[in-house]
Amino acid sequence: MKRDVQDTRDLPLWIDPCVADIVFYSPEIQYGRDESSPIDRVWDAGSSPRYVFIDPFSDRGFKHLFSKPESKAALISLLNSVLEGREAPIVDIEYVNTEQIPVFADGRKTVFDIYCITSLGEHIIIEVQSSFQKHYVDRVIHYMTKPILRQEVKGEWNYKLKKIYVVSFLDHRMSPPLMISGRSVSSAGFYLDQTMEKLTDKLAFIFIEAYNFNKTEGDLKTMQDRWLYTLKHMRGLSEVPECLRMEPFLEIFERARISNMTQEEIEQLDVIKKERWDRYSEITSAREYGREEGDFQRLSQIVVNLSMNGFEVNAIADLVNEPLHIVKEILEK
Repeated sequence: MKRDVQDTRDLPLWIDPCVADIVFYSPEIQYGRDESSPIDRVWDAGSSPRYVFIDPFSDRGFKHLFSKPESKAALISLLNSVLEGREAPIVDIEYVNTEQIPVFADGRKTVFDIYCITSLGEHIIIEVQSSFQKHYVDRVIHYMTKPILRQEVKGEWNYKLKKIYVVSFLDHRMSPPLMISGRSVSSAGFYLDQTMEKLTDKLAFIFIEAYNFNKTEGDLKTMQDRWLYTLKHMRGLSEVPECLRMEPFLEIFERARISNMTQEEIEQLDVIKKERWDRYSEITSAREYGREEGDFQRLSQIVVNLSMNGFEVNAIADLVNEPLHIVKEILEK
């Protein structure tokens, strides 16, 4: 279905600045499922695609798909597919409040994307990371301290811990990619240096690096393959692929379908976008108003802010479109 771009001039825009995608929403469309609604179809507005499904790697997309009690079966299936080497599959989980009680005097809180506890008492923290962060591994180590502290008991305690997993989903569009490993799914734990024997099985980090997953529909053999393909390609699909027309994938695609969402749900998904726009605006401001306009002070401020937020020198140089030596000079002052 094609439309003249001029027809969209008065329509509200949903802009994903991180990838420069523009989606047009028509005000006359009623939120809720309507098979005849044009929101169920993909059309081109210039070079900008019309999306049928939300982005699982967006700030709120993953939570929308997996953080509700009715999503429990799908989340269990996803976790079982990426937590390799377990003695027994997860059969049930209980969702936990993702905002943790502050342990610092200044009241700082840690907010996870999803935090759940299995029927065996295992703690699982799930984080979705869409942008490069220099100290991300340190960050997930910090996350692991929260469920450790949560297991403390009043009175006598012998320090016995339940297993803790920190599961990180890394967006395939991350630039530059973290490249923790060359695999799509990798795990890390605590090992003895000399023998590489596992010191404990109580603590484990799982990294799902979507940028390393390159299988096509015809290559999907396992549940892990299907889940990684779903998460990586959902936003660009206009319909559910034949190989995914089974549960729990059908359920997740229906939950991800924009035409099934209420106006309130869409507004909730959009709340975080203003922060992303502000962050993106800060980056692009250097390109538009930086050295070309002689505003070196503004450029310096942006470079320093990016460095403080964990971006490496090479990544900053790419983002602000400046030579590497200029960025280094700013940071060395």
